[in-house]
Amino acid sequence: MKKQAYITGLLFIFLTLALTSCKKDEPASLGDLLIGKWEVQNLRMVYFLENVKEFEYIDYYYNEEFGYEFTGGDNIIQYIDGDAYAMAYFTLDGNSISIDTGGDPIEWKNVAVNGNTLTWEETRTEVYNEITYDVEYFFTAVRTSK
Repeated sequence: MKKQAYITGLLFIFLTLALTSCKKDEPASLGDLLIGKWEVQNLRMVYFLENVKEFEYIDYYYNEEFGYEFTGGDNIIQYIDGDAYAMAYFTLDGNSISIDTGGDPIEWKNVAVNGNTLTWEETRTEVYNEITYDVEYFFTAVRTSK
């Protein structure tokens, strides 16, 4: 009788543990990680002329000088000097974001969230001193709120 109670008790414990074991957490998607407010800390701009690096600049930003907020859904708000400056829609495709501003879309490439740091890249052409350059932009932002 004691042996049967002992086996029944072990079986009960085993079944309880098996049924209540934790399911492994799914890694958060990039879309989920983006939600919140981000302040741009710096922007590195690299200028190329005929695929040869000519020069680069780094801009550093103060608190609330320049930032973005990803809201639930597909909205992004741009902030300048702490005030909402513009709102747009975005679509996420892998690690790229296309921002629809009503004109030409803005394309963010290599978007990554590492802890509370958001990084992305953009490529554009710019005229500087009457010379047209291909420019690569590298942004770094930190999360200020969820």
